Amino acid sequence: GDKDLRDNYSSVVADIEDMKKLSDLLTAQRIAEGSLDFDLPEPQIIIDIEGNIEDIVRSERNDAHRLIEEFMLAANKAVAVEFSSRDLPFIYRVHAEPNPEKVLGFREFIAGFGYSMKTVRSGKGSPKEFQAVLAEAEGKPEAKLINHVLLRSMMRAEYSPENTGHFGLAFTDYTHFTSPIRRYPDLIVHRLLKKFLKKEYGPAEQEFFRKWLPATAEKSSEMEKNATDAEREIVNMKKAQFMRDKIGLEFDGFISSVTSFGIFIELIEYFVEGLIHMTSLTDDYYIHDEKAHRLIGERTKRIFRIGDPIRVVVEGVDMERRRIEMSLVEEKKSRKKGKSVKKSQKTNLKSVKKEAGKTRTKAPDSTQGSNSNPASNPAVGPDKSSDKNFAKSSKKSSAKKSIKGTTKDRWSGKKKRKKKAKK
Repeated sequence: GDKDLRDNYSSVVADIEDMKKLSDLLTAQRIAEGSLDFDLPEPQIIIDIEGNIEDIVRSERNDAHRLIEEFMLAANKAVAVEFSSRDLPFIYRVHAEPNPEKVLGFREFIAGFGYSMKTVRSGKGSPKEFQAVLAEAEGKPEAKLINHVLLRSMMRAEYSPENTGHFGLAFTDYTHFTSPIRRYPDLIVHRLLKKFLKKEYGPAEQEFFRKWLPATAEKSSEMEKNATDAEREIVNMKKAQFMRDKIGLEFDGFISSVTSFGIFIELIEYFVEGLIHMTSLTDDYYIHDEKAHRLIGERTKRIFRIGDPIRVVVEGVDMERRRIEMSLVEEKKSRKKGKSVKKSQKTNLKSVKKEAGKTRTKAPDSTQGSNSNPASNPAVGPDKSSDKNFAKSSKKSSAKKSIKGTTKDRWSGKKKRKKKAKK
């Protein structure tokens, strides 16, 4: 590392290096047992002294972060083992095995990228199998999407007085102990541990907590979900606010997800995603190849696939839906020059045809739900109202255009007939 930095902290350098070696050993042991390590970067919102958003970047996760995380996992596990081995009333952090149907769905999903889970038969998959898929996808364009879809295939971790183990970490005993200043279950664990160490956790206390912990664990799980949803809403709102003054500007990005109602673009300059709706792709009639996760132009054979670099312009920001709307720069220039564009995407929402596993889409599919990227929303399902409303507005605007065009044609036809009559 930096020589000056090492010199300034020479008294602790040796200890930190030993900590790093120990952290690496713990990580290797955990991975060998099948623990899942999701690579899901989170947005870091940079705010100035007046509360204005200056930037949105990927949050950093370096060796220092990993070292602390590994020691926190070890501490949480050690406390859980202590109580579990003594069969004392306690609050655990548990994570159940995934639903077999979702496991089979995930296997089918990754098959579109060329991955497989050979030992999965009846929908039961081990952590090691999922871990192997994540390792194989690491560094590839589809890695982020696969991480998100796998996370959504998992059950939600929760608090419970019953120790059923933690599937994702591949731990038989686990709890939340390290953050008592921000999580109530951790505070409960600290109180129980103090009672145990002071030899105050006798039969009467155990009986009290045996009755009290179930409802407390359930309420803690409920409040955690509410907090997670609120945090996601705030982040999406801040992203939308940040992009409001950038309407009309062009950015480089890449395709992060492909759906039947459009493509999601992650910008390179800012850690922000936006949607290019299917109705904005006016140069061709696009087919959604669901298995290969791409859109294919029927006439031009143009393909949009995950990871493709792309240049976009910010068209608008819908604060109510927390959505950033984008379009291709070339489409924008085409409209400005007044070029004729083939009307290949009609607004008949129900016309969805399937050919060899491909979904043929002419307009936003209301059955797909929200315009929020499903890959970026692992904890909640799609909002079915969002895409319907967008589709309705698109249908109305298309109808108005066609009525105007028809009236104009009729009027010009009358003029021609009058001229002929005069002659």
